[in-house]
Amino acid sequence: MESTALAPENTTALLPTTSTDCGFPDPGMLPAWNVGELPDPPQLSMRRAVHLIGPSVILLGAAIGSGEWLLAPALTAKYAGAVLWVATVSVLLQACLNQEVSRYTLATGEPIFTAYMRCWPGSRWHSAWYLGLSASMAWPGLSLNAATAVAAGIVSFQAGAYVVPTAADSFLIRGCAYAIFAVCVLLVLFGGKVYTMLQAATTFMVVWILGYLLFVDVFLASWRSWELVLSGFVNFGYFPGGETLDWALVAGFAAYAGLGGLGNAGTSNYIRDKGWGMGALVGAIPSAVGGQDLQLSHLGMVFPVTAENVRKFRQWWKLVLFDQGVIWAGGALLGMALPAILAMEFIDPTRNLGQWQAAAFQAEGIASRHGSVFWYLTLLCGFWVLFSSVLVVTDTVGRLWSDMIWTGSQPGRKGRGTRVLSAGLALVVGAVVLRSFTAGSLSFQHLLLALVFLCGVPTALWGVRALAARLKTEEVEARVLKPLVMVYAVTVLSCVALSALTVGQTSGPDGVVTMLVEWSTTVQVFLFGTAWLLGSAFILARDMPPHDVYKIYYLVLGVYITWICIAMQITTPLTMILISSNIGGFLVAVTALHTLYVNRRFLPHALRPRWWKQLALLACASWYLFMSFMALDAHLTRLTGFSPLRWLNESVLPS
Repeated sequence: MESTALAPENTTALLPTTSTDCGFPDPGMLPAWNVGELPDPPQLSMRRAVHLIGPSVILLGAAIGSGEWLLAPALTAKYAGAVLWVATVSVLLQACLNQEVSRYTLATGEPIFTAYMRCWPGSRWHSAWYLGLSASMAWPGLSLNAATAVAAGIVSFQAGAYVVPTAADSFLIRGCAYAIFAVCVLLVLFGGKVYTMLQAATTFMVVWILGYLLFVDVFLASWRSWELVLSGFVNFGYFPGGETLDWALVAGFAAYAGLGGLGNAGTSNYIRDKGWGMGALVGAIPSAVGGQDLQLSHLGMVFPVTAENVRKFRQWWKLVLFDQGVIWAGGALLGMALPAILAMEFIDPTRNLGQWQAAAFQAEGIASRHGSVFWYLTLLCGFWVLFSSVLVVTDTVGRLWSDMIWTGSQPGRKGRGTRVLSAGLALVVGAVVLRSFTAGSLSFQHLLLALVFLCGVPTALWGVRALAARLKTEEVEARVLKPLVMVYAVTVLSCVALSALTVGQTSGPDGVVTMLVEWSTTVQVFLFGTAWLLGSAFILARDMPPHDVYKIYYLVLGVYITWICIAMQITTPLTMILISSNIGGFLVAVTALHTLYVNRRFLPHALRPRWWKQLALLACASWYLFMSFMALDAHLTRLTGFSPLRWLNESVLPS
């Protein structure tokens, strides 16, 4: 059921007077929801099943990515598929989380992040918290790995034989990665509603990927490979003995087996833009080209809790169960199994997964036995796998950040104790900075930078607020927002260009190479400028008309692309995947616990999850906290020799 967002001229007529006197609890720290009538759900039938597929296709485009194409084959080749049961547990738990974040959106038309911002201590706190956490999604590991597939094809075509890229090809790989991001940005510029474009593009890619992998596995892989992989998915609790388990790889695999990070919570944003439940009355994020008639309300809309509306809600809920429990979960497991079978059949288990070859080693394995045609076809498949993830992640970063800014900018109630919390946090941050300086781990230069950031950014934001308060609403964009964007673009992009072009590069007698603008300086300028720009957008979004949400979306997208230009120059592809995936598990745990709280706090009893679904969210949080702890233990043991797990066993939990 595809809905259209509210046309500007009809908004006032279709939005009833705001009220909470309809069976919903207190709205928390943000203004109360509007009230409307729950739309009729579509009729569920096998004949219309294809037309009823919703956000699951977009989410599959993200799910069949780094976990399935990069980490799963590495894990499969290393442990012969014995630990693939980790994927089974992870996907099933994530499916429950996807369903529960969708429950809130069906009832209110708001993304789950808006529900988080309704909690104490308020929208500003939770916006800053989740914006900071979502920064882990901003590493361009997927695009660089997608670029390795493109670079492998280019180098092989030039050489007349299949060639795996190396560090010597890093310039070509980064150039391809920039081109991939440019294509992603062009795609989200068109289509009227950004969601519509994403669903069309990801549907094509998912069908191509699964179709090709199914063909290869059925006709070229042995039954032994199928047996090892399929048995691994149900081999619950097994870990190989006699060797040290790579917990960083296992935990990263668990996080990216499905979506991971904040991607699961982002399901609710797509439920709204698809127009399911009350999302049909709230609107959607319009594209820059073709979306002039779309708009997005700052707040959600709820319905009177009557027997008829509860019946309709349960029909909508069945649609979510089908979309997330059958299409998404089934597709994610299939998308995990097929690359794993390919890896089991064609990849040497002793092969080292290099930084610049990660997206090409599957193609190398199959081409060595079946010819160069499968080299190019498998490279193309790997490119579609990773490109679909890049496209969805690019949109997700812009969507999550713009949604949080758009809704969190609304004036809300001041919670008790927020001033005490602010003062306490300031004291803690100050104590940490001072302690780091006195301990010698923070130089005087870095101390000054920290003080300028902690004091200068709030002062600059206060100036923006004061200036905006003196202007008329229609003058704010031209006299405040546009000049801010211009200053940001000139300053940050100039630093990026000077660093990338190595302007003023010199080599000293000791061999140390210096530049006019080091990459570390560019990162610092980016952090200062981004905090100022996004903080200003948070202030100015409060009075922007509903249609102008796309300006915040593309502003965030521009900031993200700027960071991509920097991050691609300072680290390597596989490293970024492992960083993002290990942080991603912790984020899943955080959102599972917060979702459990908000569904109990803001939904009427008739719409709340059943007890076993609440236990499933607790299990999801526990599973990913365990994986995050084991990965942290592995990292600390390798870097410092200190093992928190060993310390717990010896000191806290003695036998």
